[in-house]
Amino acid sequence: MKITVFTTIICFTLWNCNNRQFRELNKHPHPAYVHYMEDALAADLASDDSITADYARRFLKGFEGVFRAYKPNKRIVKKLQPLVSGLNIKVIGGNWCSDTRREVPALSKVLYYCGVPADSFSYYRVDKKKKAIDRDFAFDHAVTHVPTVYVYRHGKLLGTIVEKPAKSWEADLLKLL
Repeated sequence: MKITVFTTIICFTLWNCNNRQFRELNKHPHPAYVHYMEDALAADLASDDSITADYARRFLKGFEGVFRAYKPNKRIVKKLQPLVSGLNIKVIGGNWCSDTRREVPALSKVLYYCGVPADSFSYYRVDKKKKAIDRDFAFDHAVTHVPTVYVYRHGKLLGTIVEKPAKSWEADLLKLL
């Protein structure tokens, strides 16, 4: 009887500590990933091309909502947290693409929960023909689907996730790491 009560107390305490960590992350009013995307889309938002500006506005408007709504699997995130040191994530996406607008905020939420700093995440834009808009990372990488996510650790490519994860962002990242 004493062992059962003690075990129950320990389990509840561990569960409560785990959930407290995630609640604290959710309280942050404007995570760094949201700020990063505001900066990454600034040129498009200021574009003279109204279509480009509109796609950027729609992407940014939905980014924080999708970011906050996505609920990563906490058990998988806990497994990922000790594995993310030295990670660098590069995403090639299109502001016009519904997959990009849905998947990039969800991926960002997982990275945020895992403790990957926002400055280890980069977003590169392509047009509807999937050609780089700027002479950057996307210029050197031909993509057929967006978003295409490149996962690096200390400069070494670990793998890519194309368009959407097979299972979930957290599960697919765990498999890569």
